[in-house]
Amino acid sequence: MKDIIFKNWNAWQLIRLALSVVFVIAGIMEADYFLIAGGIFIMYQAVFNTGCCSTGNCEVNYSKVRIKDK
Repeated sequence: MKDIIFKNWNAWQLIRLALSVVFVIAGIMEADYFLIAGGIFIMYQAVFNTGCCSTGNCEVNYSKVRIKDK
């Protein structure tokens, strides 16, 4: 768990973390609880590196499959 949080940070995680901090601060200043909740959700994704592209699900698998001639 500690390795997930403190190691292997990439640019997208840092962008999500910065965006989440902006959302949470803006939500607190405006007393908008939906904005705070959204910021906390994005912060969770940034810290634990979850989401659709964190596990490689968005990647295209380019395998070298030869199509046999008929």
